[in-house]
Amino acid sequence: MNEVLVKNENNSFFIRFYNFECSVSVGYLQFRLELISPVFKVSTVCNVSIEELLLFKKDLDLMLRKCHKEVSFIPLGEFFCLRFQMKEKGIIHLNGCISDTQMPQSSLTFHNIICVDYLSVILMQIENVMDNWE
Repeated sequence: MNEVLVKNENNSFFIRFYNFECSVSVGYLQFRLELISPVFKVSTVCNVSIEELLLFKKDLDLMLRKCHKEVSFIPLGEFFCLRFQMKEKGIIHLNGCISDTQMPQSSLTFHNIICVDYLSVILMQIENVMDNWE
């Protein structure tokens, strides 16, 4: 499967990275980002360097092993960021923001909670995406 899905336990909030393909820039992947909550929906096209995606995967793995308490995913040149913070045992707070490039000074911030066990699912999904591009 060519997607990475980050969701909360009751599926009321999710961030989906999908349709990964080679970007026009060497060493980059283009993908669609979809963010859905009970209040809003955002959909856009983004790019990420393969190195950034591998580093994000490595950092999430270290968080799962309890070596990191915080992991960020902020692809260079993009207008979104994700921060995973382990504040309680077994609970990860996911904070982030996304900006509308067509409307200056507009941004949407969000917060949700995911289970730490779900990190292993995210890691496997990233691995599956990377298997197609390495």
